[in-house]
Amino acid sequence: MVRSMTGFGRSTLDLESYSLTCEIKAVNHRYLDVTFHLPQSFTYLEDVLKKVVKQTINRGKLYITITINPLNDSGIKIEPNWAFLDQYMALFRSLKTRYHLSQEIKVNDLLQHPDALIVTNKEDDLDEVESAVIKVVQESLDHLVDMRKTEGKQLALDLYDRLQTIKSSILEIEELAPQVTLQYESRLRKRVQDYLNHSDVEVDEARLLNEIALFADKSNIDEELTRLNSHTKQFKEILMKDEPIGRKLDFLIQEMQREINTIGSKGNDERISVLVISIKSEIEKCREQIQNIE
Repeated sequence: MVRSMTGFGRSTLDLESYSLTCEIKAVNHRYLDVTFHLPQSFTYLEDVLKKVVKQTINRGKLYITITINPLNDSGIKIEPNWAFLDQYMALFRSLKTRYHLSQEIKVNDLLQHPDALIVTNKEDDLDEVESAVIKVVQESLDHLVDMRKTEGKQLALDLYDRLQTIKSSILEIEELAPQVTLQYESRLRKRVQDYLNHSDVEVDEARLLNEIALFADKSNIDEELTRLNSHTKQFKEILMKDEPIGRKLDFLIQEMQREINTIGSKGNDERISVLVISIKSEIEKCREQIQNIE
């Protein structure tokens, strides 16, 4: 199933002494890039959580915010993180002086930052909280994947429609291509005949046929059409795979672009040129959609 790279997932979990919330925002990215925003006392879990993410997500830029709030004071000690707060205030004062700002910072502004406070927990609570953090992250990832699949389904439908449009244009080009050489021969013979009507020179049939053969060879697009048809077939097959397909489709769409460019340069027919422009437009739209696929 096609999965988009954009989406959002959120989950909450209440323990006896804590309430945990995880929010995940995902956007497009060439690779997997994860940024965590954790309370300072739990930043040591980042490596473990990255492994959890990699088991579910393959590509995208993920912003993961985890908040852990105590529900009671049993065994919990909350202290200001003076080292962080001192640096924060020093930076604020420097900005205020440098840019002549009049705003004042409020206590609430400081406390809203997850690193402003240090929470000291009972030892027997840590294992439970760590397990809960992993669980709430996994649940958020599951919600994110569900949204990605929903958006991916719409992307797939759009791509199928565009591929059908491309295929229809290819069929028209295949019907027109054999006529190009015949039309060239007709025009060439007419020009030669018009010339001969005003001279005593006889037509060299062998040379005329050789000229037509050279044109036919230069304007032949059979191989390009065959490869383009093959690419569209592969494209549809890849869309049906239940795996990350974004990179494969990106490579394939580049190959399709290369073939249609060659057809455009060799077609030598106004009607074919119009169809080539139409196909190029659809390919470019497909490329834009593919950038959203995992």
